[in-house]
Amino acid sequence: QNVHDMSFMFDNCSNVYKLDLSSFNTQNVINMTRMFSSCSKLSTLILNSFNTYNVRYMSYMFYNDFGLHNLDLSSLELSGLVA
Repeated sequence: QNVHDMSFMFDNCSNVYKLDLSSFNTQNVINMTRMFSSCSKLSTLILNSFNTYNVRYMSYMFYNDFGLHNLDLSSLELSGLVA
């Protein structure tokens, strides 16, 4: 609940196929930069409870995730991102 920075949290998680993060509390997170980048085998990522209202940085969040096929980003709030 007091986490503000999740950048690089799962970066290069090369042997992970599925992540269910539906129980994560992200209401105070500001930085998600490269959070899942270079997860080469990741195919399913469940983020349906992510609260991204306060997130300002999300660059390269899914960089090099070529195997990612099951991802629903419709619940993410992106209006506060810094360009």
